[in-house]
Parts: sequence; structure tokens; C-alpha cells
Amino acid sequence: MNILDEFQRHWAAIPKSGLMPSLSDYLDRLNPRIQPWTIIVDINEDAMPVRLCGTGIAELLGNDFTGRDYLSALNPASRGNVLARDRACATHPCGLRLDLTASTITGRLFLDSVLALPVRRAHDAVCLVRVSSIEQTTDWRELPMSVLTYRSSQWIDIGAGIPAAPPWADTNYRN
Repeated sequence: MNILDEFQRHWAAIPKSGLMPSLSDYLDRLNPRIQPWTIIVDINEDAMPVRLCGTGIAELLGNDFTGRDYLSALNPASRGNVLARDRACATHPCGLRLDLTASTITGRLFLDSVLALPVRRAHDAVCLVRVSSIEQTTDWRELPMSVLTYRSSQWIDIGAGIPAAPPWADTNYRN
């Protein structure tokens, strides 16, 4: 089973109050195969602070992004769109699956597939647990990255339906 399918099954098996598990319930039931490839992000008005960056992601990037703004790893031209899309995922709430081709600032291409699912924090705030299947080493000095193509993007219904707008209307978006 691939890591994204494993994550979706793992998330679905966690007890929920409403449509999603609490962050504490998620953290109490970590899956050791999934956790290294996980980034947990808060969704704020103008930033996405990384609450936790898994060791696999940190090793590939050569830097632990815990405590930093997730958006800082992206090309500035795409940050607003990514924040709006992830905010829609958190507030609707729903899941998100992305398959993308990206480039580092040095022009090195890499493929990534990401599955993001919401978890509830205190006071009904929502953060996203994002699991990545990236395998190529990306030196953090090569950031920010630019998404060249979204090969596919889709919302995942967790019981509240999905947003009307597609997660990325233009699958050939270039920033």
C-alpha cells in the first residue's frame, strides 16, 4: 500500500468528534511509517506555521521546518493561492490530494504527491496534516520551489461535501 493510501486509512480509523479527529487524538496514534513524511501546518490569516515537520521531510530538505512558515518554501507568486486553497480545505472541511511537478530555484525538477487531511485543534481551529510521497533530495538552499504542473488535484469529501471551486482550476499552473 502506498503511503498516501495508508495515511488516509489511518486518519479514517482515528476516533472523531464530528467530521475529523482532534490533533491530540491524531498525535496519540502516530503511525511510524507515515510520520517521517508528515508536515502539520496551522492555517492563519496570512501564514501557515509548521507545527511539526517529519524527519524524512527534514532530511530531504536538509532543514527542519518546524516553527517556520510553510509558505516560505514556495515561490512568492504562488503563496496566496496555496494559502487560499489550504484554508478552504480547513474551513469546509475536506481533504486534498495533489500530484505535482515542481522545480527548485536551481531548475532541478521533482515529483511529489501530497494528501492533506484536517484535524481539530482547541477552540475549533483546524490545522492540516500533510503527508508527502516525495523521494528526491531537495537541498533547502534550493528553495523556494515553484510548482510547474499539477498533474491532478482533487478535494476529498470527509462528510461535509467539497468546495464548489476546484483545488487548482488550472492544472498547468506555472508561477
